[in-house]
Amino acid sequence: MGAPGEAFLCRRGHLYHWIDDDLFWEDGLWKESRRARVEGCPCREKRVLVLCHYGGSPNDCLCLPDEVDQKGVKLTGAETFRVPIPDAVDKDGKSIKAYCHVGLSLYDVSNVIHDFKRYTK
Repeated sequence: MGAPGEAFLCRRGHLYHWIDDDLFWEDGLWKESRRARVEGCPCREKRVLVLCHYGGSPNDCLCLPDEVDQKGVKLTGAETFRVPIPDAVDKDGKSIKAYCHVGLSLYDVSNVIHDFKRYTK
């Protein structure tokens, strides 16, 4: 068994980033983890929770499977929203406002709401 991965949830419940387990945590993964913490969720929520996992679910290191209702985060659905594309240009190279649709899994985070933090650079 290698190193645990990380699951990134915003305070609204979006699972917005996932770093796989069993990876060697070299400099690139540390930078990716830091970027995901600081930038926050695409929904613009900056308060995030980072959970270790071993590939199964965000609850792997949080609680036992039969404790999810009392201590864990529960998958409740999905949400799709528009996110601006930074520095978008048209075919002539002129700046334009552009958006893409992002679909994220949505979790009930009420059991862990006290653990959310705002990270800074």
